Amino acid sequence: MAMLSYQEFLLGTRLVFGPGCVERMEEEIRKQGYENILLITDQGIVHSGVFEHVMGVLDAAKIRYSVFDEVQSNPDVAHIDKAYLAIREQQTDLIIAVGGGSVMDAAKAFALLLTNHGSIRNYEGRGVFQKEAIPLFAVPTTVGTGSEVTRACVISDHERHLKMIVGGPSLAPKIAFLDACLLTKLPSYLVAATGIDALTHAIEGYVCKKANPITDALNRHALAMIHSAIRPAVADSRNLEAINNMLIASTIAGIGAGNASLGVVHAISHAIGGYYDVPHGLVNGILLPHAIEWNWIANPARYADVFELLGGGCRHAWSLEEKAKEAAAVVRSLLEDLQMPQRLTELGLKASNIDMIAKQAIEDGYVPNNPRRLTEADVRKLIAAAW
Repeated sequence: MAMLSYQEFLLGTRLVFGPGCVERMEEEIRKQGYENILLITDQGIVHSGVFEHVMGVLDAAKIRYSVFDEVQSNPDVAHIDKAYLAIREQQTDLIIAVGGGSVMDAAKAFALLLTNHGSIRNYEGRGVFQKEAIPLFAVPTTVGTGSEVTRACVISDHERHLKMIVGGPSLAPKIAFLDACLLTKLPSYLVAATGIDALTHAIEGYVCKKANPITDALNRHALAMIHSAIRPAVADSRNLEAINNMLIASTIAGIGAGNASLGVVHAISHAIGGYYDVPHGLVNGILLPHAIEWNWIANPARYADVFELLGGGCRHAWSLEEKAKEAAAVVRSLLEDLQMPQRLTELGLKASNIDMIAKQAIEDGYVPNNPRRLTEADVRKLIAAAW
């Protein structure tokens, strides 16, 4: 945990939550006086029927809007720049993002470019852009991204084989509508993959060097909620209580990690994403137990907490060190229950890229906040262990 020092806790997003809450969107649009609305989504959400439901809310209220529904998975610089050229002539004063992490990332990039212009690559880093982004409403349709409450987007740069972060306060959505009714058709594998992403946010946010008492409270509660809800939510996303709790837990973990930091799992995952178009949550899940095995000696008390919060139980006869060591086993047990892959080779990754991935990962901005110090050789060993 961070030592006593100056810190800030930021949440620029108002949360509207509960089954059916997306019906409140009309009221919020009229209250703010938005007139030129751009809906952003992808074809998966269109075919699921979720997007039709959101459009129906606006249609019933006779609110006019335009649509961009071609967001690609893990959007890259070329995709964002090309799409921006297609939408830039519209006089947009509100963007509504309906989807998972890729849609949220793309919508934030568009919100930035519509006021600052040019290529998204020009704005890599935090606080680089000068003009405030177009206001954004977020309607998450997965249980893992947390992007509905964060102030950044992640865009792939295939030319440089990396995922770049573009951040600034105005990229935080003004309102996030957390409506579990929109997630009841989510396939089990997506509940599992995105739910494990939320789990990774909560664990890395809790053990990282920038953790603080406020983020601790959030991440601990997120871990407890995920432990109780993820298995029934994966078993049947029509279990409204379970899928609602996963959605809320994902948002809580997003707030917690967004105000603390992350660690080596996300650093390696970002590097892998620069070379392979693979699901972020699956990569995180594969790496997470190996990162715990590496990191626990840096803060046994924290990892002992993770062990207990994920159902390891209060083993009074066990020392902190014994509980901390077993945290990785508890995570592996969960991955097995959810039938998640546990080797990077299962995702089609090639061992010949390990050195390049390690070199990219050690430069990631999350590495300094990892609880245990890392060298490039250490990262290479972690990747190889997960291969």
